[in-house]
Amino acid sequence: AGGWGDDPSEAGARADYLARHGHGTHCAGTIAANGRVLGVGPDLGLRAYRVLTREGSGSTAWIAAGMVQATKDGCRVLSLSLGGFAVMGQVFWTDPETGATYRLGNSVAGFLAYQRAVRFAVENGTVVVAAAGNDGLNCANKHLCTEYLNELYGHLGYRFVGATFTVPAWMPGVICVSATGPDDSLASYSNYGPGYIDLAAPGGDFQRWPEPGWWYDMCLNTYALVLPDGTPFVGYAWMAGTSMACPKTSGVAALVASTHPELGAQQIAEIVMQTAEDIGRVGVDPYFGHGMVNAYRSLSLVPQG
Repeated sequence: AGGWGDDPSEAGARADYLARHGHGTHCAGTIAANGRVLGVGPDLGLRAYRVLTREGSGSTAWIAAGMVQATKDGCRVLSLSLGGFAVMGQVFWTDPETGATYRLGNSVAGFLAYQRAVRFAVENGTVVVAAAGNDGLNCANKHLCTEYLNELYGHLGYRFVGATFTVPAWMPGVICVSATGPDDSLASYSNYGPGYIDLAAPGGDFQRWPEPGWWYDMCLNTYALVLPDGTPFVGYAWMAGTSMACPKTSGVAALVASTHPELGAQQIAEIVMQTAEDIGRVGVDPYFGHGMVNAYRSLSLVPQG
């Protein structure tokens, strides 16, 4: 989506649609798999937009471009099992050899790019759903996120100052999804926070490792990719993360949209949130938002006629 030729780890030419990272096919299967494992909506249609490299990294510009293009192509739901941190203050780096400190700027431009892409999508009837992230952080606390980055990268000479947002999950208009484990409690890795989480969905967990069968607490779905030597691998895999929770919510939103195409993005989002199963604290809470997404209840609330 506008990024080809800028990164040595990209998959190749623009027309190369082959997956080289199984994360995307796992998420796609969660939405619409129709084989030995079924997705939320086996009859739903899918479109794939390559906005990340074969290593699973990418720039905000690529992702925002993909969001805009998908909206123009008529996609009713954008499922974003990706994200990062947007530092709104400043990033500094100190050269360990000279001791000189350099100002590297901030993420304001990227933040605004996401903001505009989300607004464009919602205003054109496209629901945007994003994973909350797997850092185990209270992402409503912007300075806590900054401290987290300093802990991660401080030993490399980086220093982060000011507020830090989790994007695109934090953007207004986005349905931010946390992950639950096998017992419907917050997954050990899931981000959370008051005003941050909108909904929750099963994402699996790995807390029972290395007990026998620990992987059964994770999510099984499609896993297909082309290996570095060109060999295709097609199968299934167990994975855990808010990346697995996000497409479950996206699938429910897509079911509502496909049943009633006349509904706008905000109407669909309201239906999915209003019909969520309240878990945890009574009412909207920092861990599950409105609650666990529920396909049956969402479709039951859709206006008839």
